[in-house]
Amino acid sequence: EIVSSMKTESSHFRKKNYFKVLVMKDLAAAKDFELFKIYLRNIVGSLKYWSKVYVRRHCELKTDKGNTNLFNLAELNLNVITTAITNVIKETSNFPEGIDITDTSSSISDEDLTSADLSQHLDVKEWLEAFHENAKKLIAIDLQEMMVMVGVTSIHNLSFFTKQLIQNVKQESEAILLGFKSTAASVGKLTESASSPHIVLFNSLIGCKEQCPFCKEQCELTDENHLVAGKPHYTEIHRPRCLGGYTYITDKKL
Repeated sequence: EIVSSMKTESSHFRKKNYFKVLVMKDLAAAKDFELFKIYLRNIVGSLKYWSKVYVRRHCELKTDKGNTNLFNLAELNLNVITTAITNVIKETSNFPEGIDITDTSSSISDEDLTSADLSQHLDVKEWLEAFHENAKKLIAIDLQEMMVMVGVTSIHNLSFFTKQLIQNVKQESEAILLGFKSTAASVGKLTESASSPHIVLFNSLIGCKEQCPFCKEQCELTDENHLVAGKPHYTEIHRPRCLGGYTYITDKKL
């Protein structure tokens, strides 16, 4: 979703050549020849590096409300997940419709529970197995781990157990969201994950990674397997060969 947001907000992240133009502008602004030399010699590696830079910038950018893009995205997703898990818990407990048990400021009256038998004694393993079955399309949860986390073997009051469980889910969601207030730490973890947005962005743009053996310009084709389809490597403009490290044999000058 981070990558989708970036592509929506800027055309630079929609096509490889547009992306390379953005990188070149930032390299020029940096006025650091060493960075530019890295780009010349290893375009693919450099573009991967800049993908991480742009993802970090996007995540750390603050909106009109003062929160970062990353915080807003986390809040949106956590709300969706929390609502979905809450519905699964209510479904498993056969909780009456129309009762808002996510509202921790109010209690459930006996009259609210007349439409469902929520006071019966129930084995926790039985409830967790039912919850696991109902939730398996939503989240991957280990049944044994859930047993350990719950810490009890039987439920004496299902209404109390259901409400307490939903409150715990809500509190855990709020605690996770609070962690996204620390932008540097949360962005750092995000860019270190195996499915990091900067890797997703890089893979969506890079296409063929091969470079001209003489000038080191990258193939412009977006299909990484274009050779299989019979299409040779292609670039619209080749750079001077000296930029690829070529020198005269006699004096070693570029």
